[in-house]
Amino acid sequence: GSPTMSDDDGGAIRTLWSQFKMAPARALFVGSFLGQNLLNSLAFGFVGGSAGIYLLNIGSVLPFMVCSSIGFNLGAVFQWRRDSKRAVVIARDFPKLLLLSLQAEFPLEHGPGSVPPTKDEVEKDIRLRSRVILCSYVLSPCIEEINRRRREAMVEHYAYPDRQEV
Repeated sequence: GSPTMSDDDGGAIRTLWSQFKMAPARALFVGSFLGQNLLNSLAFGFVGGSAGIYLLNIGSVLPFMVCSSIGFNLGAVFQWRRDSKRAVVIARDFPKLLLLSLQAEFPLEHGPGSVPPTKDEVEKDIRLRSRVILCSYVLSPCIEEINRRRREAMVEHYAYPDRQEV
Protein backbone atom coordinates (compact mmCIF):
# COMPACT_ATOMS: atom_id res chain seq x y z
CA GLY A 1 0.00 0.00 0.00
CA SER A 2 0.89 3.62 -0.08
CA PRO A 3 2.83 5.01 2.87
CA THR A 4 0.90 6.94 5.46
CA MET A 5 2.04 9.10 8.34
CA SER A 6 1.64 6.13 10.66
CA ASP A 7 4.03 4.10 8.49
CA ASP A 8 6.71 6.78 8.88
CA ASP A 9 9.09 6.46 11.81
CA GLY A 10 8.53 10.12 12.53
CA GLY A 11 11.78 11.17 10.86
CA ALA A 12 10.11 13.61 8.49
CA ILE A 13 8.14 15.20 11.29
CA ARG A 14 11.23 15.43 13.51
CA THR A 15 13.21 16.96 10.66
CA LEU A 16 10.52 19.53 9.98
CA TRP A 17 10.09 20.32 13.68
CA SER A 18 13.86 20.69 14.23
CA GLN A 19 14.00 23.37 11.55
CA PHE A 20 11.12 25.47 12.90
CA LYS A 21 11.17 25.09 16.66
CA MET A 22 12.60 28.02 18.59
CA ALA A 23 15.62 26.41 20.22
CA PRO A 24 17.42 28.41 22.92
CA ALA A 25 20.29 29.27 20.57
CA ARG A 26 17.91 30.54 17.92
CA ALA A 27 15.93 32.56 20.45
CA LEU A 28 19.10 34.16 21.82
CA PHE A 29 20.32 35.00 18.33
CA VAL A 30 17.00 36.51 17.23
CA GLY A 31 16.76 38.59 20.39
CA SER A 32 20.32 39.83 20.02
CA PHE A 33 19.92 40.51 16.31
CA LEU A 34 16.70 42.46 16.70
CA GLY A 35 17.86 44.35 19.78
CA GLN A 36 21.20 45.45 18.36
CA ASN A 37 19.91 46.29 14.91
CA LEU A 38 16.84 48.10 16.19
CA LEU A 39 19.18 50.43 18.08
CA ASN A 40 21.37 50.85 14.98
CA SER A 41 18.30 51.57 12.90
CA LEU A 42 16.97 54.18 15.33
CA ALA A 43 20.33 55.92 15.73
CA PHE A 44 20.89 56.18 11.98
CA GLY A 45 17.25 57.15 11.43
CA PHE A 46 17.31 59.96 13.99
CA VAL A 47 20.53 61.36 12.53
CA GLY A 48 19.12 61.11 9.02
CA GLY A 49 15.80 62.65 10.03
CA SER A 50 17.57 65.55 11.73
CA ALA A 51 19.79 66.07 8.69
CA GLY A 52 16.68 66.10 6.50
CA ILE A 53 15.13 68.86 8.59
CA TYR A 54 18.12 71.05 9.37
CA LEU A 55 20.55 70.50 6.50
CA LEU A 56 18.50 69.44 3.48
CA ASN A 57 15.23 71.19 4.33
CA ILE A 58 13.19 68.26 2.98
CA GLY A 59 11.57 67.07 6.19
CA SER A 60 12.37 64.07 8.32
CA VAL A 61 10.26 61.17 7.04
CA LEU A 62 12.14 60.05 3.94
CA PRO A 63 15.63 60.65 5.38
CA PHE A 64 14.61 58.76 8.54
CA MET A 65 13.34 55.81 6.49
CA VAL A 66 16.42 55.66 4.26
CA CYS A 67 18.94 56.13 7.05
CA SER A 68 17.23 53.72 9.44
CA SER A 69 17.30 51.05 6.70
CA ILE A 70 20.98 51.71 6.15
CA GLY A 71 21.62 51.49 9.89
CA PHE A 72 19.79 48.18 10.20
CA ASN A 73 21.61 46.64 7.24
CA LEU A 74 25.04 47.89 8.28
CA GLY A 75 24.40 46.54 11.77
CA ALA A 76 23.45 43.16 10.32
CA VAL A 77 26.63 43.02 8.23
CA PHE A 78 28.83 43.95 11.17
CA GLN A 79 27.04 41.46 13.41
CA TRP A 80 27.62 38.69 10.84
CA ARG A 81 31.32 39.54 10.65
CA ARG A 82 31.71 39.69 14.44
CA ASP A 83 29.74 36.48 14.99
CA SER A 84 31.69 34.71 12.23
CA LYS A 85 34.98 35.59 13.90
CA ARG A 86 33.65 34.39 17.25
CA ALA A 87 32.49 31.12 15.64
CA VAL A 88 35.96 30.45 14.26
CA VAL A 89 37.57 31.18 17.65
CA ILE A 90 35.15 28.83 19.41
CA ALA A 91 35.87 26.06 16.88
CA ARG A 92 39.60 26.58 17.42
CA ASP A 93 39.65 27.00 21.21
CA PHE A 94 36.67 24.98 22.48
CA PRO A 95 36.02 22.13 20.00
CA LYS A 96 34.56 19.65 22.48
CA LEU A 97 32.25 22.23 24.02
CA LEU A 98 31.16 23.26 20.53
CA LEU A 99 30.41 19.67 19.56
CA LEU A 100 28.29 19.22 22.67
CA SER A 101 26.30 22.33 21.78
CA LEU A 102 25.94 21.30 18.12
CA GLN A 103 24.61 17.91 19.22
CA ALA A 104 22.08 19.58 21.53
CA GLU A 105 20.95 22.23 19.04
CA PHE A 106 21.16 20.17 15.83
CA PRO A 107 20.80 16.50 16.83
CA LEU A 108 19.91 15.31 13.33
CA GLU A 109 22.99 16.87 11.73
CA HIS A 110 25.46 16.27 14.57
CA GLY A 111 24.47 13.02 16.20
CA PRO A 112 26.45 10.49 18.20
CA GLY A 113 29.82 9.73 16.67
CA SER A 114 30.21 13.24 15.24
CA VAL A 115 33.58 14.91 15.50
CA PRO A 116 34.11 18.58 16.38
CA PRO A 117 34.33 20.83 13.33
CA THR A 118 37.71 22.36 12.66
CA LYS A 119 38.42 26.07 12.40
CA ASP A 120 38.93 25.68 8.64
CA GLU A 121 35.63 23.85 8.20
CA VAL A 122 33.78 26.62 10.03
CA GLU A 123 35.48 29.28 7.88
CA LYS A 124 34.66 27.54 4.58
CA ASP A 125 31.18 26.05 5.15
CA ILE A 126 28.54 28.76 5.55
CA ARG A 127 25.89 26.29 6.80
CA LEU A 128 28.25 25.02 9.49
CA ARG A 129 29.32 28.56 10.36
CA SER A 130 25.67 29.55 10.78
CA ARG A 131 25.13 26.65 13.17
CA VAL A 132 28.25 27.52 15.14
CA ILE A 133 27.13 31.15 15.34
CA LEU A 134 23.82 30.02 16.82
CA CYS A 135 25.63 27.77 19.29
CA SER A 136 27.96 30.61 20.25
CA TYR A 137 25.03 32.44 21.83
CA VAL A 138 24.42 29.52 24.19
CA LEU A 139 28.13 28.86 24.73
CA SER A 140 29.11 32.44 25.62
CA PRO A 141 28.29 32.13 29.36
CA CYS A 142 30.19 28.81 29.53
CA ILE A 143 33.22 30.28 27.79
CA GLU A 144 33.12 33.34 30.05
CA GLU A 145 33.13 31.01 33.07
CA ILE A 146 36.08 29.02 31.68
CA ASN A 147 38.01 32.23 31.05
CA ARG A 148 37.14 33.54 34.52
CA ARG A 149 38.51 30.36 36.10
CA ARG A 150 41.65 30.56 33.98
CA ARG A 151 42.20 34.16 35.11
CA GLU A 152 41.70 33.16 38.74
CA ALA A 153 44.25 30.36 38.36
CA MET A 154 46.75 32.80 36.84
CA VAL A 155 46.18 35.33 39.62
CA GLU A 156 46.60 32.57 42.19
CA HIS A 157 49.83 31.49 40.50
CA TYR A 158 51.22 35.05 40.49
CA ALA A 159 49.99 35.86 43.99
CA TYR A 160 51.53 32.72 45.48
CA PRO A 161 54.41 31.69 43.18
CA ASP A 162 55.92 29.32 45.75
CA ARG A 163 52.71 27.32 46.18
CA GLN A 164 52.80 23.94 44.45
CA GLU A 165 49.94 22.88 42.21
CA VAL A 166 48.00 19.92 43.56
